Amino acid sequence: SKRADQTLSGRIDCGIVPDRGRTRTMRQKRCVACMLLLLHLPVTSALRLQHIDVVLVGPQYASNVGQALRLCACFEVGRLKLVKPEYDRDADATYERRFAMPQGRAVRDERTIVCDTLDDALRDVEFSVAFSGRGRANDQFAAAAPALAARVDGRTALVFGREADGLRAEELARCGASVEIDSAESLNLSHAVSIALADIYARADSEAPAAPDVAPDATIDALVSRLGAALGADEGFRATSRGKVSACVEINVASMAW
Repeated sequence: SKRADQTLSGRIDCGIVPDRGRTRTMRQKRCVACMLLLLHLPVTSALRLQHIDVVLVGPQYASNVGQALRLCACFEVGRLKLVKPEYDRDADATYERRFAMPQGRAVRDERTIVCDTLDDALRDVEFSVAFSGRGRANDQFAAAAPALAARVDGRTALVFGREADGLRAEELARCGASVEIDSAESLNLSHAVSIALADIYARADSEAPAAPDVAPDATIDALVSRLGAALGADEGFRATSRGKVSACVEINVASMAW
């Protein structure tokens, strides 16, 4: 614009010219500062039940899903999967989030998957156990819980059915095992989830958590190489943070602008 041209002209007339080199230097310093911070970020421990998927088949109420989200956060569950929810999640999003509370909302946003079929939900798990009532299960949950808690080498799905009538016969057959939580009356969906997760969580080996997921050495070396170049360091400048930077910090070294 005319005013902008006059302003720039005035700066030039007064000997004040925009210092593009200085701006570039400041940007480089900010990048270096950010990289130094990343190199000292602590590695977050893996979730205790990272290997567990909670699968809700045909949930009918946003309130129950919200409570399940909160439970997944409290008991450090890897993922929550919803198989063809029978309520409008978009319309009831506020209601669902309200019951999830702040911690459950993080699970909703980051670790929840909606599937069209139970087969889709179980596609990437190695073992699945269905929770059922009315005498249709093969075993009592109390008896099966120790073995479930000990399964840490692959993904395990805990599958729960609809609030009204639970899992159907073909859905039970799709799972590797079926258990029943001993109770005088039928349990609410979220109550069943809480009992199962609390038991497995308590039995999980908290003394030997899963190895943290750290960034590959090549990523750290490339990051430090760029840092050394920015600082004008000699060839002896090398990475000392291998195995210390969390892989959850996604760094695309190749695309960094300097």
